[in-house]
Amino acid sequence: MIDRKLILSAEILLEIEEALQYPTFAGISVGSTINNDILITQFYTSNRVWNRKTITTDFLRYYYHRFRTPKTIYRDFSQYEGRIVFTWLALRNDIKRFVMPLLNTIGAEKTLVFGPDISMVTQLPTGAEFGLWHEFPAIDMNMWRKEFDGCSIKWRFKLKDVFKRHEIPSFVLSFIMDNLQLQTQRILSSKLFIDQVRPKAIVTEYDRHVYASCLILAAKEKNIPTLTMIHGALEPYPAYGFSPLLADIACCWGERHKTIMMEYGISAGTATHNWLSTTFTYT
Repeated sequence: MIDRKLILSAEILLEIEEALQYPTFAGISVGSTINNDILITQFYTSNRVWNRKTITTDFLRYYYHRFRTPKTIYRDFSQYEGRIVFTWLALRNDIKRFVMPLLNTIGAEKTLVFGPDISMVTQLPTGAEFGLWHEFPAIDMNMWRKEFDGCSIKWRFKLKDVFKRHEIPSFVLSFIMDNLQLQTQRILSSKLFIDQVRPKAIVTEYDRHVYASCLILAAKEKNIPTLTMIHGALEPYPAYGFSPLLADIACCWGERHKTIMMEYGISAGTATHNWLSTTFTYT
């Protein structure tokens, strides 16, 4: 098989997402958790090259992630119960410039920040606690397999139906199912974290991010307020990149972003341009 890229429209990606919303996994619809890092990155912007090697790797990764014990360095975050949990998704200056002012204004001692890089801790204001994503609670893999197996047969059937209608190669199935395994494991870990910390609110730069989406959905299940900022320009990307909204409120940069979000089908009361005051209602 020669190298090839597979480009899918935003409409097809949304159809894939919707096909995976039911049955729910542990009471949570998982389709939206594979939106950004998995579907858009690999199929809309087409960053992935498909060949015999990647297809074989996807197949092997599926079984590895099914039977391996996730690499977690568990930390007990219960001492930070009731704090506002922030995500800091990447060590980028543009993201840092709108995360840091919120931490300082709310009060760093009231926050708990999660990110992918331990070096981030040196850039946080005094009093803010930092954690890594893989420090979330470890899950019971036997319980996870039982729950996953109860959903996966129907997910496979629904995906095959979408693939047939849009002539998507069958080898894509292993890639998506493997990522569903990872996302459902993160959902269970996020649910355990929420029960442990009982945060006052969740604030993220992007509610459809691979990690943040699981945390947002686990928080919403417990009626914990959730808020997402807009981490980039809206116009170059399809509505699918930002909707359906997972967080309770989307904090836009101005009326133009609010209008665009409303065009995406997000209600005026949910998309707000007054993002600082909205955040403060949770403090």
